[in-house]
Amino acid sequence: MVAYRPLEPQWHRDPFGRHELRFWDGIAWTERVADNGVEGVDPVPPTGAPQPTFVQPTEAEPAVEPSPPPLPSEPAAAQPGGPFNFDDAELDYEPPKAVGLEQLDGAKKGVGKLLAAGALLLVVIVAGFLVLGSGDDDADSEIAGEANEGSSETSQVDGFPSASEQNVIDRLPGGFRCQRAADDRAVGSAEGTVDCSADQTAPVEILASSFADRSASDSYVDQLVADAQVEYVPSGDCTGATTGLWTGGDFSGRVACFEGSDGPMLAWTVGAEPIVNVATATDAVELSEWWQTSAVPGPVRILQPFPTPREAEALQQVPAELATTCTRFIGQPTEGSVGSLECRPANDADTDSAIVDVVYLDVFEEDFDIDAFYNAFDLPRADKGGCRVGVPGNNSYSVGEETIGRVACYVNEGRTWMHWYDSRTQLVGQANFTDADVVEPYEWWTGNAVVGATEDRTFDRAESNVLESVPASLADSCVSEPVNAENDRWNAKLRCQPDADGVLSVTYFNFQTQRRINNEFTTRRGEIEADTGTCAASGVPAEGPWESAENSGREICEVRQGVAEIFSANFDDKVAVLVAAENDDIDRLVAWLNENR
Repeated sequence: MVAYRPLEPQWHRDPFGRHELRFWDGIAWTERVADNGVEGVDPVPPTGAPQPTFVQPTEAEPAVEPSPPPLPSEPAAAQPGGPFNFDDAELDYEPPKAVGLEQLDGAKKGVGKLLAAGALLLVVIVAGFLVLGSGDDDADSEIAGEANEGSSETSQVDGFPSASEQNVIDRLPGGFRCQRAADDRAVGSAEGTVDCSADQTAPVEILASSFADRSASDSYVDQLVADAQVEYVPSGDCTGATTGLWTGGDFSGRVACFEGSDGPMLAWTVGAEPIVNVATATDAVELSEWWQTSAVPGPVRILQPFPTPREAEALQQVPAELATTCTRFIGQPTEGSVGSLECRPANDADTDSAIVDVVYLDVFEEDFDIDAFYNAFDLPRADKGGCRVGVPGNNSYSVGEETIGRVACYVNEGRTWMHWYDSRTQLVGQANFTDADVVEPYEWWTGNAVVGATEDRTFDRAESNVLESVPASLADSCVSEPVNAENDRWNAKLRCQPDADGVLSVTYFNFQTQRRINNEFTTRRGEIEADTGTCAASGVPAEGPWESAENSGREICEVRQGVAEIFSANFDDKVAVLVAAENDDIDRLVAWLNENR
């Protein structure tokens, strides 16, 4: 797990838990926050200053940062007016991955690239001549010459363009001819404003302004919205009144669409640049289509208020206490999903319960094959293990008498992951815990995610045979474990959890032949001398016979890394049992074996 410190400003999930997002300015967290796609202001809490981190997923850790990768969508066809050209800038460094607005949770999806300052565009300078004529005191700067591909056109007249004006022009889409904005159109708080008209291939005009910092540019956007008296109205294509955040490609920014005094208007920012572009056109649909295909990298998505009707439908499938902690998963929605949710339940620091880091939920359409979707993850082998007894596994589960889904648990890099689906609600979930023991995460799951669920047990013929050797008082706690046919001498293995103080685990093995159980016993004995005494009568290590009223065999007792172990073999029945106890308490194991042989 590798953490990176972001090198450039960008949106991230609010580390203080107050909002969906908070803006990182490259040095510290700011008061800029966003909820439901709409920005606000909230001062940074005085205690703590967590750094944003970005997690690179491993093979065993599904990058679902918790929704799996969606099917690729086709980008919209390019519209006239030239391609988006912010990527023409040369990067001075390789920025950290997974920084874009869509890739906030490093467990789950995608990578981002930040915009760096680019080299200034070389332009053809065509001098305008001041024409003195009778009665004509107005001398306008004539813009002439051919524009370079992917850039807008300027000329060097009367100090135009200044450095700030050139910075704006370099970041415009291609196909525009720009000049310094007249006094009645210049933005007073801006360092420079340019007025740009498009050639015949683009249906828009742009007034673009550069500011000293993002605070100043954001204030300008806020003023535009306030003057237009626009309230947020859900609109995925920006043809209607919309204010909020947009995301597309590797970039994100603010967007506002509204009807202005000169017709439809669309204002937007990109990344961390303190630049605001305001485009006007005669047709709102054409303006929106041009913006999404030529001005910013598409396909573009505008974040809607949470919850949408379909997200509300998804929330109804989740236990109420968990649902109250859920927000929209900020990322590409999963194909077929009714809603993708991210939940962060509160943890009680005063208890020893599992610490839940994050829960991801997807609810699908009725005809969606959630079993196939679930099995596409890299999960433990089916019908083996048991989360409830601490063995990573993948089994069906029931609520009441009805089997309704499957649940899996495993540990990766010291953290537990749980995956499940519920066929009643077409819900697929994933949860990540700080614990490395799957028992407490499983108990959290049965009490908070799928209330009343019980993990089912499945045994094949060989496992059923060895189960007959397990005492009745212990049999209900046993689960099967996978067998490696190439390396393991046994053909069945059961892990059981005794209800006895100090006894950590009990594992039963079944062998097909006496030769195999003999070889296993010899291997485990290693350098321990034979007939050095029984475990009950001597210190460890030791090897000797054991006998009960019905059976007999031989056993090895030793202490390994502070854990006492006894491996007891019944050669006639081709069954062996391995018991382990805390510390070096061999006597406790001997007592347990004498009661349960």
